[in-house]
Amino acid sequence: MLLCAANIDNIQGRVLLQTSPFHAYDTDKVVAHARSYAREFEKLGISKDRFCIKIPCTGPAMNAGPILLKDGIRTLGTSLFGLPQAIAASQAGCLYISPYYNGSYQNKLKVSLLEQLDC
Repeated sequence: MLLCAANIDNIQGRVLLQTSPFHAYDTDKVVAHARSYAREFEKLGISKDRFCIKIPCTGPAMNAGPILLKDGIRTLGTSLFGLPQAIAASQAGCLYISPYYNGSYQNKLKVSLLEQLDC
C-alpha cells in the first residue's frame, strides 16, 4: 500500500491488488478483504477510481462482486480459465478480467496435431 501511495502519481489507470486465494470459496471473507484494502487506500488518500481488487472467478467470490460494486469498489475477475467464468465475471460487475493462458500447453498441442497430420 505504501509503495502504491508513494508512486500513485507515476501510475496510469488503476493499481491492482488481489484478495487471498485461500478465501476463494468464502464470499464474506472476499468482501472483508477487499473492503480492508479500500479502507487502507482511503487512509492514504487514494480514491476508489485508482484501484481495482482482483477476486477469483469462483462462485462464492463472484457473489462478492455485486456487494463490492455497491460499495464503489471495482473488481477484476482472476483465476479465469474459460468463457463461462468470463461471463460470470461480467454478470458479477467486474470491470476487467484476467484470463490464464497456458502457452506451453498450446504449443505442445500444436506439435501433437502436426505430428498426427504428418506435417
